[in-house]
Amino acid sequence: PSGITEIPYGAFENCKNLASLTIPSSVTKIGAQAFSGAEKLAFTSLPSSVTEIGEFAFFGSKGGSSITLPSGVTSIGDGAFAGMENVTAFSVSSANANYLTENGVLYNKAKTELLQYPKAKTATTFTANTSNATSYVETIKPYAFYDCENLAQVNINYVSKVETMAFANCSSLETIYALGVTNAEIDAFSNTQWIENQLSNNDGKVVLGELLVLYAPENKTTMNLSDWDTNIMAIGENAFAFSDVETIYVPSRVSRWNEYAFANAQELKDVYVEKMNNSLLNSLRVKENIFGGNHEDFKLHVTRSDSETIAGMGQNALTGIPREVISTTVTCINNGVTTTRTLYYDENYTLAEDGTVNWLTQTDNVVYQNTGVWKSFESELTLNGIAANENWLVYNGTNISPVPLAGGDIVSLSYTTS
Repeated sequence: PSGITEIPYGAFENCKNLASLTIPSSVTKIGAQAFSGAEKLAFTSLPSSVTEIGEFAFFGSKGGSSITLPSGVTSIGDGAFAGMENVTAFSVSSANANYLTENGVLYNKAKTELLQYPKAKTATTFTANTSNATSYVETIKPYAFYDCENLAQVNINYVSKVETMAFANCSSLETIYALGVTNAEIDAFSNTQWIENQLSNNDGKVVLGELLVLYAPENKTTMNLSDWDTNIMAIGENAFAFSDVETIYVPSRVSRWNEYAFANAQELKDVYVEKMNNSLLNSLRVKENIFGGNHEDFKLHVTRSDSETIAGMGQNALTGIPREVISTTVTCINNGVTTTRTLYYDENYTLAEDGTVNWLTQTDNVVYQNTGVWKSFESELTLNGIAANENWLVYNGTNISPVPLAGGDIVSLSYTTS
């Protein structure tokens, strides 16, 4: 009816016999899944009044050979036009401030995100970034290539992230070039020939360029990344969630751990890090939930390298890391007097369950503080000092919380092996 402004969520979902539609010019929003599964629905354009298209709005519908998007559209949800049987190209006015199309493919205006590749496009190859590009596609959005059965080869070099179901059901896809990809969700390549080949020929491992996407071999309880692939630089989300691995050895070159990298590996007891370098610390600063859902005896074993600092580490960066510390030497400069103490986890201080640190206050009235995060079986950790008036982090068994420092004129922080 005329006068309506919105087609709500799921309004015509799975209406299998719906073949055509007329949307009034008063409509500004098409809700999520509004026409999802309407497999006979054919159309070539939407009213210029439409500014918002919800996720999966036309998922699996028929469409037309070309879909023209409204010039004023400001928001398009994930998978809004995925799996549309007849679509070979998308187009949008060059005056649109939010989106553009190139060779029939839909991108955001900055061309840093690829939103939708037409399912019926006949090309068998696709390259996301060319060497002379003025901007680079950084993210392949969810369902961007869903069910594109003609694609046999894609080049996604220099793309940073491939999101959920991005290439799922691309049954002919066998070759992927992915230099520089640092994260891809496990289901991004579901039901492709490429992932079938990876699983059958690579002993249950899925490796995309320099990224470990999945590790799920049978009857393997120990994994050493140093032994089997020198190219791996990053660990993807939930990479070990489907494995029975108990012990993992991580070399220093694997310097990027994505969110949930080791999460949900229920048998995982020990992760040994060859060297906690600054590249890895930079990665951890912006990630949460790297661990979690592991064995009840889980421990992270870390050896710090000389003179490296962790100043400025962000809150929640190390959520899930156990709080035990073997011993720590604290040097505090208080009113010009240097005092050194060796603190032991079970003797000289307590770590309160509310996330605060109760370090032993010595007779000289100096309050010693640390974060209780790092653990190493290989060597002690030496704390050379903490910058005054800064917040550091403490793991309280559930999450990481900032803790204000107290005490004298304390100087710079660094961890070194002794």
